Order: sequence, then structure tokens, then C-alpha cells
Amino acid sequence: MVAADKMRARAEAKGTSFLNKDQKLEVYGLMEQGKNGDVNIERPGIFSPIERAKWDAWEKNKGMPKEQAQKRYVELIKGYFKQFGQEDLLAELTG
Repeated sequence: MVAADKMRARAEAKGTSFLNKDQKLEVYGLMEQGKNGDVNIERPGIFSPIERAKWDAWEKNKGMPKEQAQKRYVELIKGYFKQFGQEDLLAELTG
């Protein structure tokens, strides 16, 4: 089970919500920027709303250096662990 699955299962067991759509898109955008740099594909068309939203999230990070996106991604994920009261899981995953 990956960290996100563990977080989701724990949050659901506590009766709390997990990441909302905007939070997921922010994570996605930083992840892509950290891996690939500036968006390098054409924006999907109107008939692909999910892919278009993901592209837009990535595009928001245009110009951000990969290293900065990676650091921001880690900070964001750590913040979500804390937000969902899962510091113990964070400690387990980071050793």
C-alpha cells in the first residue's frame, strides 16, 4: 500500500475527508514540474476536462525550477500528513 492509500484509508476510518480536487491538482502540478520542468505538451481539448485540468495545474508552475518544485511538493505533502493527523505515518515513511 502506497502512502496516499494509507492516508486515504486512515482518513476514511476517522470519518474525515481526504484531498479535494484542487489539492490533488496542486500536488499533480508540482509533481510534473519537479519531474519534467515547464509543461511540454499541448493543452488538451475541451472534450478532455480531466487532462485539461491537470495540464492547467502543471502550467501554473511554469518558470519554477525543478528543484524548487520538488521542495515545494515535499513541503505540501508533509503539510497534508499533518493536516490529516498522520504524523506517525509520515515518520514511518521517512524513517
